[in-house]
Amino acid sequence: MNKWECIAEVMRLIPVRSRATVAIVGIIGFVGFTGMISIGMGARAATFISNLVQ
Repeated sequence: MNKWECIAEVMRLIPVRSRATVAIVGIIGFVGFTGMISIGMGARAATFISNLVQ
């Protein structure tokens, strides 16, 4: 079973009313997670550059 089949299966088990909530929470979680990673990368790059400058 691939990832999308798993998601579809879970979606069938979740009642329609909570599906929107689950989707919103999932999107916010995903955006927050990728945002944290990019901020971490940016901070690392900034410290690397400042070390180079000094």
